[in-house]
Amino acid sequence: FLSIVTEAFPAYLAERGLSDPVAHRNAVLRAEAQRLSDFPPAGPVIAAGSTGSIPATADLLAVIARLPQGAVVLPGLDKQMDEATWAHIGAIDAPASICGHPQFGLMKLLSKLGAMRADVQPLTEPARHLQAREKIISEALRPADTTDLWGASAGNHGEALSDVVLIEAPGEREEALAIAIALRQALGENREHTAALVTPDRNLARRVSAELLRFGIVADDSGGTPLANTPQAALFQTLIRC
Repeated sequence: FLSIVTEAFPAYLAERGLSDPVAHRNAVLRAEAQRLSDFPPAGPVIAAGSTGSIPATADLLAVIARLPQGAVVLPGLDKQMDEATWAHIGAIDAPASICGHPQFGLMKLLSKLGAMRADVQPLTEPARHLQAREKIISEALRPADTTDLWGASAGNHGEALSDVVLIEAPGEREEALAIAIALRQALGENREHTAALVTPDRNLARRVSAELLRFGIVADDSGGTPLANTPQAALFQTLIRC
């Protein structure tokens, strides 16, 4: 069965002069890396927000980092994590669960770039309460094998959680309504601010979007709308049932 994917399908595409989307993407990224390497631009080249999880992307970032005016801006690199834990995340003999740590991909990218974590400079100094919050999140995500260091890092986390509110909703509808009200308050009376809901729960996101319509707010759902939930698909499904 796998030979269909690894042999038959590539041969099928080659006969027709076509390219697999992933192969095409990788070819474009590597071509751009080669272009920048052969003809370094005179102006600045900045790559921001990528973790380089795709090998071809990592190759491109490595080229950009070495350009005379190249810069790579890393998203969310944990600078507060202790060196013992950082080294543990990248250990060759570490358990497979380490690969799922949020910093694992960034560690691999830094290795690809030939840089150390200490070489990365922050673009700005965050507020004290945000630094405290970053610290508590880093501790919460500490690998199991290094949780014995929790005692050394214990302290007052009140500042980190000073403006964090816990709402225990009795059901999904109340949960969505509470979030919608919080978003409405964050936007302000004249909608002069912006606010975002971050959730992996697509049902919750749709419920919140629906609740926001009560206040005349149309949410921009970056997750999109599943085809089955569009009015056209709902009509089609109803016709099928009939």
